[in-house]
Amino acid sequence: MIAPIFALWTSLIGADGSVPAVPQLSGTWAEVQVTTVAVELPILGDQRSRTIATVLLRVTQVGTQLRMTEEVCGLETKSTTEAIRTVYPRAFQRALSGRERWAELNYGGTWQYREQGNLRTTGAEMADGEALPVRTDDPRVIDADQDGHPGLTVQINGLVDGQVYVVQRGRTHLQASLQNNERLEGRLEWDSEEQVIGASHRFLQTKPTTRPDFDRSFFRRRRVPSDASCEDVLARRLKLLGV
Repeated sequence: MIAPIFALWTSLIGADGSVPAVPQLSGTWAEVQVTTVAVELPILGDQRSRTIATVLLRVTQVGTQLRMTEEVCGLETKSTTEAIRTVYPRAFQRALSGRERWAELNYGGTWQYREQGNLRTTGAEMADGEALPVRTDDPRVIDADQDGHPGLTVQINGLVDGQVYVVQRGRTHLQASLQNNERLEGRLEWDSEEQVIGASHRFLQTKPTTRPDFDRSFFRRRRVPSDASCEDVLARRLKLLGV
C-alpha cells in the first residue's frame, strides 16, 4: 500500500509545496443539465434538440468523495422545429428521481470535479449486458412511472399527437474545474440507449436517429438554502443558473 498512499499524498501537494484545502461541497444544490443532440427527421432534415433537466441535489462529502441524492424537478425539450414537441409528464420525472450519484475531487494544480455515473436502466429490470426490450410484452418491462402503460411514457405533440412508451439505459459524465464552494459549471457527456417499445399511434413507433452534440452540452450547479424545494428552484432557475 506504500505506493498508492504516496501517490495520493503527492497529488494533493501544490506547485509551491503547499497542500490546498479540499473544497467543501456538502449541502443542497440546484443543477441544470443541458444535453443537445442533432435529430434526423423525415422531410424536415437535420434539427437540433436541447433537453434541460432541472435537479435538486442533496450532497454529503467525506474527504474527496461526494454522495448525492437527486430529485428531478423539471424536464423539457426544445427543438429548432415546432413540428414535433416532447412533453415529459410529472410521473416520468418522478420515475427518474431518487437515484444516488457519486463524484470525486482531484487536485492537479486546481481542484477538479469528476462524476462518472453508474449505468442505469429505467423502464425495465434487466442485467447490464442484455439488449433492451423491443416489445411491450417483454417480461423485463415494468411500468416505471406507474401510469398504467409499459416502460416510461412520453407525450408527443405536433404533426401527430400521442404517447410513446420507452425504455432507457445510460450514464452521464460531468467534469469541471472548481473555482469556489458555491458554484460549479463544466462539461457534460453521456452514453445512452433508448428503445421505443410501443406507441399510441403507429407513426410514433419509429425513433428518429440522433447524435450527441457535446460542444453544446453542459451542466451548471449553484448552492441553495437547505430547505429549498423544487418549486423554489424552478421559479428562480434563470436567475440561479442562467438557463
